[in-house]
Amino acid sequence: MVHSHLEYEYEYEAHDSGGEFNGNSDINDLDEQMEALQYCAPTFEEWAYRFWIENRISEVVESEDKPSLDEEQHAYLNHYRTSHQHSPSV
Repeated sequence: MVHSHLEYEYEYEAHDSGGEFNGNSDINDLDEQMEALQYCAPTFEEWAYRFWIENRISEVVESEDKPSLDEEQHAYLNHYRTSHQHSPSV
C-alpha cells in the first residue's frame, strides 16, 4: 500500500484534457512521480488495522476522561517503542 500527496485524479484529468493543473508536479516525469510515493503497508488489511488502532489510541490519549489503553493498544505501542529507539543527536 502506498500513498502520495499528489492529486492524481485532477492531474490526470487536466493532462488528458490538455488543460493545466495547478500542482507542482510533472505527470510525465516518472522519477518525480516515484519520489512522491510513500510506502505505508504491505497489504490493505495491515494498513486498515494500523489506521484503526492508531485512531483508537489517539482517542484514548486525547480523551478528557483519560481511559486506559487496552492490552492490544499497549502491544502496538510497545512494538514501535522497542523497534524505533534512537539516541537524540547532540
